[in-house]
Amino acid sequence: MKYLPIYILFTLIFLSACKEEGLMTYSVEDSGSSLYFTEKINRSSKDTLMKVISLGRTPEDIKDSIIFIPVSIIGPVANQDRPIHIDIPDSATMKEGLHFDFINRPMIRANHVVDTIYLKLHRTPDLLKNRVYLKLDLKSNEYFDTRITTKINSKVEQDIISYSLSYDDMFPIPHLWTTWPSKPTFIGFFGEYSRRKVELLIEVLKIDPEMLYNPERIPKISQIVNWSSYMKYWLNKQKAEGNTQFDENNKEITMGPSA
Repeated sequence: MKYLPIYILFTLIFLSACKEEGLMTYSVEDSGSSLYFTEKINRSSKDTLMKVISLGRTPEDIKDSIIFIPVSIIGPVANQDRPIHIDIPDSATMKEGLHFDFINRPMIRANHVVDTIYLKLHRTPDLLKNRVYLKLDLKSNEYFDTRITTKINSKVEQDIISYSLSYDDMFPIPHLWTTWPSKPTFIGFFGEYSRRKVELLIEVLKIDPEMLYNPERIPKISQIVNWSSYMKYWLNKQKAEGNTQFDENNKEITMGPSA
């Protein structure tokens, strides 16, 4: 009887234990060492197919961020570093050298079956108004192939050799100004939305941002009244001292008529 090498046996046991249907039957002889994005294997059929990254609610002094994208192989480990070939399609609007850079050359290091692609994201001015998109496609090279391209997950076929993300610095509009059923009342006290107004609410009133962004954290009417009244007082005081507050469109920040 011919026995499978122990590393192949462990790989097959792991795949058979997954709660989803997993990958197709694998053979080193037929396919060599195959690459895939680890998150795509663990993703459920209901998950979004794109990672969303927004810096809109992070402090302005944060200029760069780092994201980690794990990559795995099906096949044996090696005693040498093996570079990964990644292709970025021309349609990607997130540009290398402007919006991001690879921190180091993507690879599977010696004696690893899982490794990480590190991207350094740059906070550029255009992200304040535009959302950019990036797609990373794993490609075959002398060390790896990409014959195993999909995974069947709850009867949904999912691509496991491409990774997509969106990136922006746009400040999200709180639901209190958009979808909250009592939006007219809220706007009556707080006036029209502006990014700078929301920043001041958080800075001056020390409001927990969750009270503005989490639909399950609804402020009481007494809080709305008190917050808007104090902000009106604070804005008027600043104006009287020659420090009128303006929003991102150079328009004076005011509260609503009910404040």
